[in-house]
Amino acid sequence: MLILPSLFLFFFQNPESLKQLENHFHIEDFQTFKNPDKSPLIPNYIVYNHERLFAIESFDKQLVEFNEDGKILRRLGGKGQGPGEFTQPRMVKTDSNGDVYVLDPPTQQFHIFRNDKFLKTIKINHLPQPTSFHVVEENGQVLLYLVGSGQYKKTIPQGILIDLEGKVVSTIGNLEKHPLFPFWQGEVLNNQQLVMAHAVGNNFSVYKTNGDKINEFSVFHPKLKLINHLLADVTKEEVQSFKSVVDKEPHTQLFDIFISADYFVTSWSRVNMDTDRYRFYVVSDIKTKKTLTALEIGLPLMGFKDDLFVFGDLNRDDVEHLEVYFCKPKFEIAEKNANPSLRP
Repeated sequence: MLILPSLFLFFFQNPESLKQLENHFHIEDFQTFKNPDKSPLIPNYIVYNHERLFAIESFDKQLVEFNEDGKILRRLGGKGQGPGEFTQPRMVKTDSNGDVYVLDPPTQQFHIFRNDKFLKTIKINHLPQPTSFHVVEENGQVLLYLVGSGQYKKTIPQGILIDLEGKVVSTIGNLEKHPLFPFWQGEVLNNQQLVMAHAVGNNFSVYKTNGDKINEFSVFHPKLKLINHLLADVTKEEVQSFKSVVDKEPHTQLFDIFISADYFVTSWSRVNMDTDRYRFYVVSDIKTKKTLTALEIGLPLMGFKDDLFVFGDLNRDDVEHLEVYFCKPKFEIAEKNANPSLRP
């Protein structure tokens, strides 16, 4: 069974989660996030981005922003197909100016909000459907890095960089032929380096915004069973009949990538519904790419606040609500990185 890399998050509290977390982190702060009317808060996506916490509510599709005290600052959008409305919002990012970008895959659109108000829509129905997206800021210009391969004109890129009018600026990681499993994950470092990796492999490539590759490296976790090296022998008939290696259990897939000034973190999920709640993390030094620790924790990483790792969990003991942990790692890097880089 293949579970596509997805950003829809239904995490329910696991009694072992805190014990697992405290094996590797000091919990510096803790906060609960609830609806003020005591109605259930069940997000299908949560992210901590630019020190702002966002959750997309599962039922009314509203984007909710909280402050660090757990209070709701604003609600944006909602279910619908009009300007600033969503059918199935999938991912949220912000830029350094505070603008909010929301991807709505069914309508193939981005919705942008500024100062609590809907600003504009970017249509991407002329481009391959992205698995994820990331904000790039270069020379005063905001661009969107769309991750996910597909046909674009005469090329098959793994990613595409577009401006806020939807025009293609560059293509990233062009392939010679269509992959049978076009599932990718990516991230952005220093606003100018684009990271790309196949979901069932452990090899990472780094590109400039013009599409030039500048580095490659690998990440390893002792408990991960990777199958990327087997894909070359898979036939189209096996894929169509669900008898390929990606339909067999267990194996792991790259779920997300997180980058801070000091850390390069990869999050993996096992393709097995009995254990899918567990995440396998590899934390590497951003400068040396040396593995600092390999973790197995039943909590999703949401992002970073300065040097702290931000984990989240959905608590169902009372009325459903979100719990967030701000954690200081017990492991250390050799030295602080003033200018993080993934160059060789």
